[in-house]
Amino acid sequence: MSTYQTLWQKLVLAVLTLLLVVSILVTACGGKEKATQAPGPLTTPTVTVPTLTLTETPTPPTLSPTPTPTPTATPTATATANDPFLKVLPSLVKVTAQTSEGTVEGTGFIVDGNKGYILTATHVVANAYSDSIKITLRNGVSQLATSVAQWSAADITMLRTEAVDIPAISFGYQATLGQELSAIGIVGDSYTNTAGLVKEIQKDNAGWIIVTIEAQAEPGMSGGPVVDQYGNGIGILSLGSVGGDENTTIAIALSKEDVDVIIAFAEAQKTATPTPWPTPKPTTNQMPPCRFQGTVQLNGSNVPDGTVITVTVAGDIYSTTTIASKYSIDIYQLEDMSYNGQIATFKIGSYTAAQTATWQYGLVKVNLSTTKPTTMQMPPCRFQGTVQLNSYNVPDGTVITVTIAGDTYITTTVNSTYRIDIYNLVDESYAGKATTFKIGSYTAAQTAIWQYGLVKLNLSNG
Repeated sequence: MSTYQTLWQKLVLAVLTLLLVVSILVTACGGKEKATQAPGPLTTPTVTVPTLTLTETPTPPTLSPTPTPTPTATPTATATANDPFLKVLPSLVKVTAQTSEGTVEGTGFIVDGNKGYILTATHVVANAYSDSIKITLRNGVSQLATSVAQWSAADITMLRTEAVDIPAISFGYQATLGQELSAIGIVGDSYTNTAGLVKEIQKDNAGWIIVTIEAQAEPGMSGGPVVDQYGNGIGILSLGSVGGDENTTIAIALSKEDVDVIIAFAEAQKTATPTPWPTPKPTTNQMPPCRFQGTVQLNGSNVPDGTVITVTVAGDIYSTTTIASKYSIDIYQLEDMSYNGQIATFKIGSYTAAQTATWQYGLVKVNLSTTKPTTMQMPPCRFQGTVQLNSYNVPDGTVITVTIAGDTYITTTVNSTYRIDIYNLVDESYAGKATTFKIGSYTAAQTAIWQYGLVKLNLSNG
């Protein structure tokens, strides 16, 4: 090969090598440029698409939406202070009575609406004038009520009025130490309650259960119910304070059996018929009644407490009983003024009094006496003892009838006891005679023989 050809080949080879180097350099430079630019289609990953959709709220296709929770009602077992109040409220009545000292107000509650029976405290109605006890229902309707049974030792009185469609309070529950109880009553025109813990429980001499509550009662609440946190009856409110401690309240516990027995006593009283509104008497409160008042003696001796005094005016009969051998009775004028100038006659028990009087407005003092064929030189036979019906103490004022040789004598109970003095006749025909007894309308199981001096005899019907 010539030298010229060899040089030419070397030159071509060098040029090709140079072009190759340049091409490599250009390619390398272009790759670096593309790396600094925005990514092209090939570098945009499709995986970023679902990332954008995660900003929306997903709806799972296989699950139902979570339901909105329903609020849970407060369980009835978790009672609040108002629960017993609201439950008992329909059964409450306001009790008012007219006495010589003015109007007395208290509370009562229904124990049998169909028969019109209401319990209240004895001290609310104890000194009430006849036909003056009034109960007011929650709807504002007022009705007269009659006291048909009293237990003064327990401060409990049963009233009877017209039948009412009102639920009775349910009894049958016992108080326990430390338990919270509510006393509920009517003060003025407002229903109120006071709650406190049971401080003491004890039994009195008559067998009643006394419950002391650390709560302050207000005047007007006497006779109201004492209930537990569910409105169940525990007892009846008696006193607003104990020993001067205004923060304690006394209640008399009542079981269902106690209430049933009290109702049974009320059913046995023949005087339980409700007294209608005083129409046509009295005519007006502006006119005073005629008040007959005085002492009572039989054959020169004072009569025992509870002796029945009967007054008859123009054919109308009124009655009262003696206290400390004295009587007092108010008789109002009729609308037609027909009592004016009418003669009033009197009976002492079953004996006609020697005295009469003329009806007139105001006070008429007339001392009553009669002469029965007895001898006062010898002491009487005094029958005395306790009185029970169905093994329960009878209420105050239960009529005890004593019959001897066809003659009838009457007295009434006080604290479930009776006492009656029966003098012998002049011919001494009572001596050795059998004496029978009745407790209200029930014949007593016991009899006795009349004799001078004290004869202790406890009466019962079985």
